[in-house]
Amino acid sequence: MKVFNSKDIIFIIGGKIIKDFSAGGIVKVEYLNSRSELISGVNEETIFVNNGNLAAKISFALWQNSDINLILNAIMLSPVPILPVYVKSKTTFKYHGFGIKARIANRPITDIQRDAKEIQWEILVADWYSAYI
Repeated sequence: MKVFNSKDIIFIIGGKIIKDFSAGGIVKVEYLNSRSELISGVNEETIFVNNGNLAAKISFALWQNSDINLILNAIMLSPVPILPVYVKSKTTFKYHGFGIKARIANRPITDIQRDAKEIQWEILVADWYSAYI
């Protein structure tokens, strides 16, 4: 799992730069499966098995009064809700991550209140590729 401070990254969903992160401004990117694992072979030898599943989940929270929530909600309700996602680090260690087959995992549940509360979002990405450049 990678955890980023939103001030240290550029986060783009469907061509829209995501901003107005809630207090703390944390963006989490985690693969849903292990990339490889050790298993015992027939002759009790240990071998590596690579997993080709690149699925990942990106979690973040926005302030309730952010216009980005309206955009994400519109994307979620569209007939073709698959979109590209991109994360780029602005720090010394240049992390780049992207996927072109992403969709919003579920509709956030929140109470509409006068005080600015946060709305939690999860993006599922079927093909998350990442590297430090």
